[in-house]
Amino acid sequence: MRSAIRRGGADGTGFANNRAYGFGLDYVYGALHLVASFLNLSNPSAGLAKSTNPNGAVGDEYSGSTSIFYNTGFVERQRIYALGAGYAIGPATVNVVVTDTHLDYSGAHHLRVDNYEINGRYLVTPALSAGIGYIYTDGDGYTGTGATSFATGDRPKWHQVNAGISYLFSKRTDVHLSAVYQRLAGDASVVAINVFGPAGVGRNSQLALIGGLRHRF
Repeated sequence: MRSAIRRGGADGTGFANNRAYGFGLDYVYGALHLVASFLNLSNPSAGLAKSTNPNGAVGDEYSGSTSIFYNTGFVERQRIYALGAGYAIGPATVNVVVTDTHLDYSGAHHLRVDNYEINGRYLVTPALSAGIGYIYTDGDGYTGTGATSFATGDRPKWHQVNAGISYLFSKRTDVHLSAVYQRLAGDASVVAINVFGPAGVGRNSQLALIGGLRHRF
């Protein structure tokens, strides 16, 4: 009955498929900034896996190979809880973010992924800013032994460092350069920076350099 309620109809059709809802709270008091949010996705890969309900809340994110967690099987439900706190000290801002993600797959498989992040941003000048952040990811549960295997046991872990600079030419145009480094730990057997996907076989680290000119309309 639980699976039927989630699917909402035969062959992945119905209102309950590829559906999203969530809420967020935002509080600012002087230099302190607090946020909290929750997101629920019901059968987000239904339209992609069954070629039904393709006009739901989620697009092609669950069909590609960039995310090792989405590609492990048919995602029946995804829940994300997030808490964040930031504090501004003159031109500098320090933020702490914690996210807790639950993934339910078909076949009664489950995965929990917790991210613990600390990051900072510094305004060197009104036009030039620099930032750096560290993320520790702790996984627990399903190891992805189906289409994509990302762990040798049920406790995969990852370390990631992000760094970047941005220069504003105007209020809407800037040039940016970023570096992202990720390294596996614990039972993890695959590194996969989001958007770029997993590194080659036998790699225990991955580095991405990103740069470009950005204009906001």
